[in-house]
Amino acid sequence: MLCSLDATGSLFRYIRHPASWEHAVKNLNRLRDLDNVKLEIDCTVNNYSIHRLDEFIEWTKYYPDVDLYLNILYWPRWLNIQCLPNEMKHSISQKLKDYPESKKVISYMFNEDMYDRDFDEFVAYTDYLDEKRGEDILTEIPEYAKYMELHRK
Repeated sequence: MLCSLDATGSLFRYIRHPASWEHAVKNLNRLRDLDNVKLEIDCTVNNYSIHRLDEFIEWTKYYPDVDLYLNILYWPRWLNIQCLPNEMKHSISQKLKDYPESKKVISYMFNEDMYDRDFDEFVAYTDYLDEKRGEDILTEIPEYAKYMELHRK
């Protein structure tokens, strides 16, 4: 059985709005207790989840009997990790370098530079979601602060 979890705590709630992290963990534990169920955690790696992927991988170690699959998001392009600023990509890759399961993610992230083409759309989309939900991405991922200001129209 696949469980789609992309981050932990409040970042999970931000990505899967209005989902509850506590409720998701409770459900995962219930499923894990069933004898006839083999679990897999599928993490969709996108412009939000990538920033705390190291923390997420560490959290999954509490579930050694559950497989982890890192599913790279390709579309929409503005949520694709290839559109991140290069400085941010390098910072992220440093955080992930000690996690062998993230090797393909890092490689993919650097495979193409879509920043100039798609980052403006990421900012517009994120601002739209934040306004609609009454949230602020910078509460969850303050690393975006300088880039959001540069790209706001």
